[in-house]
Amino acid sequence: MAFKKELKLKAKVSDFKNIKRVLGKIAKYQGKESDIDYFFVNQKLNEPYEFRLRKSVKEKVVTFKIQKSLNSIQENTEFKFTIDDPEDFVSFIEILGFKFISSIRKDSEIFQKEHIAIRLSEVEDLGAFIELTTECIDNSKEECEEKMLRILEELEINKELIDNRSYGTIKQVYSS
Repeated sequence: MAFKKELKLKAKVSDFKNIKRVLGKIAKYQGKESDIDYFFVNQKLNEPYEFRLRKSVKEKVVTFKIQKSLNSIQENTEFKFTIDDPEDFVSFIEILGFKFISSIRKDSEIFQKEHIAIRLSEVEDLGAFIELTTECIDNSKEECEEKMLRILEELEINKELIDNRSYGTIKQVYSS
């Protein structure tokens, strides 16, 4: 059975003004989204497993992620499903040993270039981030990684700004 792999690159930026100017020329605008994400981890497990419960206007989606870092780019094996009752789901994963670590509110503008989604996200308490994600359906991981880094270069974003941690982990570090 093949598992869905997501590649994700995230970078903290000061603002979106110049990025939007360039994106207007190289990518297609897809719209806006507002999400609240709740992150849960089990510290007793040896692997970096994470549940993310995302509440948006449209639906409630759970993503179970197995995170693997490829240099500056995250490689996640993901399992996604919708739920009706978030409270029941949280009770269930708490029985499995997962604990709530943080929540974030994120407002994003979304663009698309080829198979890569580009999100300009204002993350509450953390600031402005650009996220590039792809599922690498038609390409190898190396090709996808190269495309993502090329887009970052087109947008004049320094590779040193890339942060491969989840927002939940970043927020947890800032809160300490």
